[in-house]
Amino acid sequence: MVQGLSARPIVSIVMNLHQLAIGGLFCIPMKDAVKTIEPMPNSPIMKRACCHSESRYSGTKNLEFEMLRFAQHGRRNSPMALVSILLAIAALGSSGVTCDLTPRDPNATAPLDPDGLAASVVSPPDVFEATPVTLSVEAFGATPPYTYRWTQNDGPADVTLQNDQTDTVTTDPITTTGRYVFKVVVTDSSGIYVNGFGFVNVQPLADLTTPDFVIVGQSATLIADLSTAPAGTTVLWTVSKGSPSLVNPNSATATLTSFKGETIELRVDITPPSDAGQANPSTKNVTIVSVPSTKPDVFISTTMGDFTIELNGDAAPLHMVNFLKYVDAGFYNGLLIHRVACVQNFNTQTCNPFVIQTGGVKRVDGELTELDPLFDPVKSEANNGLTNGTLYSVTTALSNGPNTGQNQFFINMDDNHFLDAQGFTVFGLVIDGTSVVDAISKVPVQENPLLNNEKSLPVDDIVVNSMTRVK
Repeated sequence: MVQGLSARPIVSIVMNLHQLAIGGLFCIPMKDAVKTIEPMPNSPIMKRACCHSESRYSGTKNLEFEMLRFAQHGRRNSPMALVSILLAIAALGSSGVTCDLTPRDPNATAPLDPDGLAASVVSPPDVFEATPVTLSVEAFGATPPYTYRWTQNDGPADVTLQNDQTDTVTTDPITTTGRYVFKVVVTDSSGIYVNGFGFVNVQPLADLTTPDFVIVGQSATLIADLSTAPAGTTVLWTVSKGSPSLVNPNSATATLTSFKGETIELRVDITPPSDAGQANPSTKNVTIVSVPSTKPDVFISTTMGDFTIELNGDAAPLHMVNFLKYVDAGFYNGLLIHRVACVQNFNTQTCNPFVIQTGGVKRVDGELTELDPLFDPVKSEANNGLTNGTLYSVTTALSNGPNTGQNQFFINMDDNHFLDAQGFTVFGLVIDGTSVVDAISKVPVQENPLLNNEKSLPVDDIVVNSMTRVK
């Protein structure tokens, strides 16, 4: 008798034999359904198998139950367990079942019971945005009746579920495109439970192609690609903010012309015909920044004086656009220069200026308060030919990696080229008022509670009165 035999080599052998037998994996087939297998945590058996077959039950049912028991008991399996599996493989033969191995969701760790409770989830694989989704689950095995609990397991946006404790659940219309995962926990009358998963891809009704910025006096083409939309779908472009002109606003292809530097907001209504079935009307919002050139200037007024920075839209167009959106929104007005950092030189016993940072902190009832960003993070443009080694260069601060820059930024007060390799994107340069910046870099500082008590918070508040575009 074999004691303490590791499950890993046995499972490996069985998996290879089964693949030879039917070219797939172990599961209970169900037409157009997803079967989820949840072995005990850390089990060497496969985490999930999805199968499609014309019949609900087949010889794979016995095989799967044997495999599930094998995974459940791990090292406590006897050789008879392996014999049972091999007999099930022999009985299976070539059933014509085809399977697609996909790793299960890593967040799911609930064990599958050893008595054969199983759940098959049916979900539409693809839907258009702004459409509600219906998922259902069929449970079998163990001891009915069953109870159900649905949750959203993953996805680019939170989704509200209706009737989440029944075998059929419906979502509110999903407006954010991407891949969503829904989880259902099925429990039988004795408390045995199993997890099932439904996967849904939410596709855009139309793909929009619009520029991030446009030069004043020039025109830009706005495109709504309707190639995957139902025939007869219409598009309407309207201006929500700003004063540009629009030509052919009722067309999938429109033309925009700006007349001054500003942030322009557009609304795009995409409407399928009434007989389009699951396709519902969709509304999208588009932001385009208008600039006089690819190197616009921004004037910064502070309680210690004024200075001007030149943005570089040739090297960092996304960061130029991001920064100007915050400027145009008035976000920076009234904020503090909350960090004046230096690097201690132990040879000279002096502290060399490092950076001056602002863009996200203000006083609220006397307390330092960090403000939430207005816009999504901007993708890194660090390898753009500009360097943090340039004195007075302006760089977007990061919160957690290269693609996390948002509202805060800093001015380099020394050769900080080592920041280039860390993904910090330089997007501008102080071109006027450098004496003011120098003076700010030398103010007395104290421990900064926002930065782990780093000695960088000015003793006397330095306030950004305003940031405005230079016309």
